[in-house]
Amino acid sequence: MQLSSFMTVSAAEDFLRRTQAGTVGKLQIPTRARHHAAGGEAAFVQAVSTWANEADPAVLVSYAEGPGDEVQIERLVSRLHGLVGILVADAISSIRGPDLTEVLRQAALDRLSILQSETPEDGSRGPQLEIICFDHLAKSNPSSFYAPDEQGVLQVRRLPAFNLFAAEVIKELIPSTLSRGIPDGFTSALGGALHELFRNTEEHGRATDSGNVPAKSVRGFHARRHSITPTTLPTLAADAKPFSDYFSRLRPARAGSRDIQLIELSVFDTGPGMAASLSGRPLASIDRDEERMLVRRCFGKNVSRKSISSAGLGLPTVIDLLRERNGFLRLRTGRLSLFSDLGLEDRREFGDLPELCDWADPNGDVAPVAGTLFTLLFPLGV
Repeated sequence: MQLSSFMTVSAAEDFLRRTQAGTVGKLQIPTRARHHAAGGEAAFVQAVSTWANEADPAVLVSYAEGPGDEVQIERLVSRLHGLVGILVADAISSIRGPDLTEVLRQAALDRLSILQSETPEDGSRGPQLEIICFDHLAKSNPSSFYAPDEQGVLQVRRLPAFNLFAAEVIKELIPSTLSRGIPDGFTSALGGALHELFRNTEEHGRATDSGNVPAKSVRGFHARRHSITPTTLPTLAADAKPFSDYFSRLRPARAGSRDIQLIELSVFDTGPGMAASLSGRPLASIDRDEERMLVRRCFGKNVSRKSISSAGLGLPTVIDLLRERNGFLRLRTGRLSLFSDLGLEDRREFGDLPELCDWADPNGDVAPVAGTLFTLLFPLGV
């Protein structure tokens, strides 16, 4: 099967349905990704990780013609979906047939070493930043998110370090000419949300719902600023009404500009998913109504998934700010694909749960997915 280069959320969902139906054999992965400005590439990372954990073997086909095709290899490795696809595949061939497994893995590991260093921005192109963990490769402790404790054991950093990281994210993504579009208090809110969400990947995203270690364990963070012309918004939305409705309200960041500036922040893992993690039971033993109830509980304040739920203060704080700033949230976990168009919600008491709506027909078939993906969107200058 050829993976679509139009990396919309809708295309990712179509790929997941094919994966569930068992119609995906070898997977041909594109070098470039187009129309991915609304969390589409992160959705494909989750989808490809799901495929790699179910396929036996997971065989990837690259457009590179051979080990000397440095241009295609560099392009594939430089993209988030390419880096993840390479490092979760069991084998990789070129479009002409020669095996490229070792060549592409080494190129991917070289880039990963930069992303996991103290200067991950050196491994990213343009206004974006990504931090990835590959637990099955013992690449689990990027410097941005981990530090040794008193005994020298690497642990997830504390909240102040994530606040500093959030400031660096904003610095990398948003030029000073657009800084007025950053809400007051957003840096600390983002730091709190990232700390909470990533810590949950450490505590709950490194095992399956049966407690086993997944064959391919991917955890990470992706942030990007997209400059989008209004004419491209319908293509980005594809046939997804939640995006069509949301995009219809977006306007250029500055008077006289035609481009809409959209910030995308995603956190993902390949663990058991929120409902299984919260309940301590396999997803197969949870019906969809209970799964929805469990996921909804995860958005409460002053609670922890380590005991009964997933959200402390970080996620509710950033949700409050997104309500004020015409933000959008998408959540993909287990058999649920949910969204919240936060810009339409009235100002509420801190910690009030967002309206979580079904991405598509609630009675329709949603393919199960590995782990959990949070994507937050907010426009600048609105």
